[in-house]
Amino acid sequence: MPAVPEIPQDIIDTIIDELATDPSTLSACALAARSFRSPSQKHMYETIKMDLSPGHPSHTSVHRLLDILTTNPLLGTSVKSLIVVLPHSNTEKLSGISRLFPRLRKIVITCSLVHEGGTSRWNAVAEELRVDLYRLMRSPSVEEISFHSIQGFPTRHLTTCGQLKAITLIDVEPDDSVESLVPPMPADTYTCPSPSVGQLRALHIQPWKRLSPFINHLTNPSSSLSLTRLREYRIELYKSSECFETFQTTSELIAGSLEKLTLEVYSLAYNATPVPFDLLSLKRLKALKVAIGWTTTPSLVWLQTFLETSIPPVHDLGTITFEFDWVSSEDDFWRHVDRVLVEAPSLAKVHLGLSFVSYGPKDLQWEGTFDLGVMRTLMPRLVARGSFTVHMNDVKLFTVPR
Repeated sequence: MPAVPEIPQDIIDTIIDELATDPSTLSACALAARSFRSPSQKHMYETIKMDLSPGHPSHTSVHRLLDILTTNPLLGTSVKSLIVVLPHSNTEKLSGISRLFPRLRKIVITCSLVHEGGTSRWNAVAEELRVDLYRLMRSPSVEEISFHSIQGFPTRHLTTCGQLKAITLIDVEPDDSVESLVPPMPADTYTCPSPSVGQLRALHIQPWKRLSPFINHLTNPSSSLSLTRLREYRIELYKSSECFETFQTTSELIAGSLEKLTLEVYSLAYNATPVPFDLLSLKRLKALKVAIGWTTTPSLVWLQTFLETSIPPVHDLGTITFEFDWVSSEDDFWRHVDRVLVEAPSLAKVHLGLSFVSYGPKDLQWEGTFDLGVMRTLMPRLVARGSFTVHMNDVKLFTVPR
């Protein structure tokens, strides 16, 4: 019987790469042959989730996962993204995780009740686990950190992580009091000292009013992170002189680098509160997104004022996107938006984006029904103008060329 020819490893790797989003098939491949095991496990362990919520199905498997990674350190090198779900109450003791992920790139720390509006208290996390997470945040390979619905986190610690490239803070209640300061951590092969000054590339803060101290820490000369090369900035603005002043100060720091800006202006639009600054100083800005939300008369007033005062008639912006809540019954509102967008001199040469957010069941609200015919009814002048793209719930529906 002729011998079965061996398949070259690079072909096996290519086949497994095509299965990267199919965990069940990857698991079967890992057991099929030794040549399949390593490339399969690379994808299987690329993102791991540690849910520490008591009673959660994965809670009991966390210790087993840590045991596997401890006995097989090679698997830990495959982990690029770590998601830690904290319970609403105290966590159990876990230690030693900082040494298990030497090539980690992204950390996400969130609350188990985030979808119900709940939060997790940072000081309820067992001290051993907190110290390990602090160490991971300073790991030289970690470039991206996200926090969601966490109370009492010392955001100042992030300004000591000079290797970071992206930070997201959503519904985070900071605590930078003396009592919350991070304990000293000696450098080792896993958490070497951060560079003297690192360059942050992306920053997302929501809401601003809770996190203004963090912005102040970032702009402090003692910070190990600099904003002078920031490329993407997303921030929720409020009616507050302090908020506007801080945004203006930050804009001056990032004027020579920022390429993409997202402004969430829900409360401003709801009260028709004008934004007291223009975007002319952001010389490299190429894409602007303005999340308005409300489909009300004050938001129309706000939109028109914004276009007249905050965007100069001559600019280098390539795309400007406006985001609204989708309310199919507001035909008059959409026709007014149609008029405002088409008649604005500052939008004459730009490609427009319309992003709608539907909060109802997708199949009942818009799937298969929102098309160019609907746009011709709601915004006939914009359709005639062309050069726009429509998204619904971050799904691109269609583009109309000029």
